[in-house]
Amino acid sequence: MTIKDAINEYRIYLTVEMNASQNTISGYLSDLQQFHNYLNTINVYDIQDVSRDHIRSYIISVDSKYSIASKNRLLASMKMFFIFLERNHYISSNPASFFESQKKPSTLPQTLTSQEMAQILNSIEIKNKSDVRDKCMIALLFATGMRVSEMCHLQLKDISMAHNTIKVYGKGRKERNVFIDEQTKEILSNYLNHYRNEFIKNENSFVFLLNNGKPMTRNEFYNILKKRVNNSPITKHITPHTLRHSFATEMLNNDADLRSIQELLGHRNISTTTIYTHVNNTKINEEYKHFHPRAQKNHK
Repeated sequence: MTIKDAINEYRIYLTVEMNASQNTISGYLSDLQQFHNYLNTINVYDIQDVSRDHIRSYIISVDSKYSIASKNRLLASMKMFFIFLERNHYISSNPASFFESQKKPSTLPQTLTSQEMAQILNSIEIKNKSDVRDKCMIALLFATGMRVSEMCHLQLKDISMAHNTIKVYGKGRKERNVFIDEQTKEILSNYLNHYRNEFIKNENSFVFLLNNGKPMTRNEFYNILKKRVNNSPITKHITPHTLRHSFATEMLNNDADLRSIQELLGHRNISTTTIYTHVNNTKINEEYKHFHPRAQKNHK
């Protein structure tokens, strides 16, 4: 079987049997296509001919081009692919089974404070429909902690202005409710009531639309956020996921329960949420001075 045919079989498996999301399928196939392209350069075309050495040389070839996280993702995609092939007897042995992910250095996520977010939002001068839409999307992600993909898939029926809630469909189509504050509700209402219709080309129920009338995409939002941050006083490197990190950190710093944060973020395991248990040194110092008996005496 050719490598191209093997990848196509895997695509059918992900689509039909696994019922994976389009984003998941696209991610796996993109990673495998990169590996396929590399194998073509060294004249390996049959899936049975792919060896451990080929995988090792590929990993070495991308070592300087990708972060540890990206390389681990590429390796994970290959391992899942070869597990599928072995289970279905397309190959006699799994050449990827010997490889392990690299350990990532422990780093805390970049975050924005409420004041910094206000600076970004206030720097968006409202001149047209896109300005209103962009401000609304950025404010909504910071206020709710939802993933960018979840925001892109929001539909009008998911929003309850009466209850200040939004129904979100997360990974595996798991349903949860997130909440919006009054300020964010006002920004969202303004967009929905006065500007969303200007984006519509063909009738649809998606909340956020591109200028061509199609639903907002993750890549397009990334470009929008980058442009808006560059035009603001904020100099931090901000990505869409920074807004999610910032939501969780702000909640925790204001004494929200970790389990509540887990539910709002849609994390399956509490261990994923514990990355946000860091607080800045200033907050720790202030709490020490406030609560420790001896520190209180010295502080007075």
